[in-house]
Amino acid sequence: EDVRRIKHTILENFEKASLPRTAPSERQRLLTFVVVGGGPSGVEFIGELSDFINDELSGIYPQLVQQAEVVLLNSGASILGAFDEALQSRALESLRSRGVQVRLNSRVTEVRSG
Repeated sequence: EDVRRIKHTILENFEKASLPRTAPSERQRLLTFVVVGGGPSGVEFIGELSDFINDELSGIYPQLVQQAEVVLLNSGASILGAFDEALQSRALESLRSRGVQVRLNSRVTEVRSG
């Protein structure tokens, strides 16, 4: 259920961003996807999100995929803090190589709808 809802929202955002009347600032907002938390669930989700956008949507919205931002925010100095450093480094490199912006030492202080 959650996966379908998330995919629907992502597709809806890409569709709205593709409309000619969409302002550039609104397009950027629609194409920015942020995941908070660099633990196992957050890292897995951001990887799947990046793959979905780059692999499945690139054929439908090739120019918009290039404009999409996929961001992982983590309050700590590394992702996957419960795992050994080698795994943390591999995961970080893997995400960055897929175009994910990983922002470490970044605390979320407010979340707004829209």
